Amino acid sequence: MGKSACFKLFRSISIAVLVLTAVGAPLSMASEKPSDGAKKVRWAWRKNFSNARLGNLAMAWNGARIVFSVTETVPGTAKGDVIVGVDNDGKVIRDWRISDKKIKKISINGEGKRLLVELDDGALLFYEDWEKEKGPVKIKGPASGAVLSPKGDYILTGLSQKGGKPKVLSTSGDLLWSPETPVSDGWKAIFPFFNNENRVLLVSKDGEALLNEKEKTVWKAKVKGTPIALASSYLEGDVTAVLSNAEIQFINGKGAVTGTAPFPGNMGSLSCSDTGNICAASANNSEGQLISVYTSDGKKLWGATLKSTAKSGPAVFVAAHGETVIAGIEENGGWSLRAWDKNGNVAWTAPVEGGLADFKVSWNGKRIAALTMDGRTAFFDLK
Repeated sequence: MGKSACFKLFRSISIAVLVLTAVGAPLSMASEKPSDGAKKVRWAWRKNFSNARLGNLAMAWNGARIVFSVTETVPGTAKGDVIVGVDNDGKVIRDWRISDKKIKKISINGEGKRLLVELDDGALLFYEDWEKEKGPVKIKGPASGAVLSPKGDYILTGLSQKGGKPKVLSTSGDLLWSPETPVSDGWKAIFPFFNNENRVLLVSKDGEALLNEKEKTVWKAKVKGTPIALASSYLEGDVTAVLSNAEIQFINGKGAVTGTAPFPGNMGSLSCSDTGNICAASANNSEGQLISVYTSDGKKLWGATLKSTAKSGPAVFVAAHGETVIAGIEENGGWSLRAWDKNGNVAWTAPVEGGLADFKVSWNGKRIAALTMDGRTAFFDLK
């Protein structure tokens, strides 16, 4: 699909002003209100799409590239989804349609060049460099869940298939190895460490956690409750963390549990700094949306409780070596992005009109891309 065809989906390209409210006091309860002090920043760019649903947002680690899918919502439309790739200045680098298929997931490597697309029929498409017009490597499914390694050298599949076994493929689709795992009807998995992509962290539905290096198991641990999300210190520190519907468990490089923290909730998100000095969790429960920050041994540093739950999913990101925590929140009928510093002081709050569907944050916490429920994508740079 050419750019002119995809641009018919664009309603407009505009610049919007967001008010980022700077606050000096830590956020602890839902009754906390920002102060009147505020500074204005501008979206670097914003694009609107008509009769479309946006999803599957992916970002390069430095925030220089984002990729997302566009599903046309006009009744009777049977066309496949469109992929749109944009740089941090708002320039559309490429857009193209994936035949007649719908997209289940998009993954991008840290550099932002290699792209993995999982289709709703379980097939995979791998692009060595999505910015070029060269077609993808087609890998037959069912993928049953697919994870691209940080450098984009490996593809982990077979995670959600009942009775299936996880396996690691090359980017051409060849089987490289199968991690040693017990039989399970589903797995959460990540490639936890940038400098050793042979290692895979897997946690089964019944709480069996394993760190494998190729076929061999490095360590095993038992997780209480049903696993929801995984995180790691991907650059250094060998810290891994598992969020379940009961608690957060912190594990070091030797497989020793260094700490646990009760964290009852669902629809959760978990993120650790690249050095492992802190990890942050966000989840919904009967009280509302919970956001908490911990050391790698499970000591709670600070937390926030919001009365409303985040219906679009309570995502959280730790950036800037643990200096910034950014979360998507929903309160008082509106959606926002909010950032805290390492001490739990609210740094800024950015209202997101149209409902926050998804967002991604660069390593340094300065570049943020967001998708809205009403078909907009926006990007801002906190220089």
